[in-house]
Amino acid sequence: MPQLAFLSAWHRNFALHIDLAVQGQEGLHLSAAEVGDDHLCQLGRWLHDNAAKLAEQPAYQRLLSLHAEYHAQAERVIRAHLAGHAGLEAVASLHSVSAEVVAAINALDAELRPIADLRLDSPANASFWDDSLLIGHGVIDEQHKAIAQLGDRMLREPALPLSSDAGSRFLHDFYRLVALHFETEEIAMRRMQLPPDVLKAHFDEHSRLLDQIVSYSVDFSRSREIKTVGDITQDLFGVIIDHVVNFDLGLRPRNLSAE
Repeated sequence: MPQLAFLSAWHRNFALHIDLAVQGQEGLHLSAAEVGDDHLCQLGRWLHDNAAKLAEQPAYQRLLSLHAEYHAQAERVIRAHLAGHAGLEAVASLHSVSAEVVAAINALDAELRPIADLRLDSPANASFWDDSLLIGHGVIDEQHKAIAQLGDRMLREPALPLSSDAGSRFLHDFYRLVALHFETEEIAMRRMQLPPDVLKAHFDEHSRLLDQIVSYSVDFSRSREIKTVGDITQDLFGVIIDHVVNFDLGLRPRNLSAE
């Protein structure tokens, strides 16, 4: 069974770099032309490296088209930003296409899962982690990396049954790492002079995610079908990456205390 969880992580990380550049929070390390080239990013290289094997898959063709459209729009947004007039509508449109790319990745994953003997080319260093996820707080960044490293290990054992000791240990370790991370992050955030509503929203999201992780585990344990690590990896780490991007990166400009 192909394991495509890392594709969403790759795209989210690239899209994050574009957003931060447009917001002026980091310098742009690519030219506008390079941003527009859909062959250069990690997802693009993977798509084109596997073109011969996936050309007949409808979901692949849609993903290929949407990915190219995302890069074309990203180039236009970057050129407008460099010229000093990046419009909100163009940025919103880019975000919309980005969401479609992620949905297309999920559709391709669903389409390929029944093809048990398909062997795709995946780089040995496929990873959920990217330095664009750093927030500048030593402990929190290390915990984020530890969670990503666990995800990378799960990527490499997609056929492992969740009912096995090793499969159950993955789920246990994932919940333990995430719960510890949320506890640490909440302690750090309480030391900041953040508005109560900001703290509440962030902490409520932590509770929601922990409940969601438990729900995933219960649903899979009750399923009559034999479930594998690969069946749950994308869902688990997708929600964590979304949380880091949508919540944790908002802590960057602030002076989080590591004490």
